[in-house]
Amino acid sequence: MGHRYIITLLILASPLSWGEDVWLCIVTESQWIVEDNGEPHSFPPAKKLDTMTVKYDEAANEILVKSREFAKEDGTPFRFACTDCRQVGDKPELIGIMQTTRQLDTFALSGNHFYQSEITGGQAYSEAGTCTKF
Repeated sequence: MGHRYIITLLILASPLSWGEDVWLCIVTESQWIVEDNGEPHSFPPAKKLDTMTVKYDEAANEILVKSREFAKEDGTPFRFACTDCRQVGDKPELIGIMQTTRQLDTFALSGNHFYQSEITGGQAYSEAGTCTKF
């Protein structure tokens, strides 16, 4: 069982490139807030918590995020435009946004913790977890 898990994680990370700064992140907390009859209601999501790979593309000034839940239809990672991406000592400080016509997403990696949010009309989703550089 553990062998399959490790192979799955390596396959998930491979499209983001080897030999560069890549983090494996595991979602440990998540929450949905949705509008119901004009009132916000909060509940934990029914989905299984996810894992993701994160890479900072310094040349493009973007944060690339890919997981089972958060990837484009063609399998490419989401690209968050950096609003503040830098190293503080040996720790990454990455903050980025991605905006479409109907949705605003944010992503932050600070040291070995990450935070991500998604806001659309009538609902919001947020998640947080830990990351390990490999």
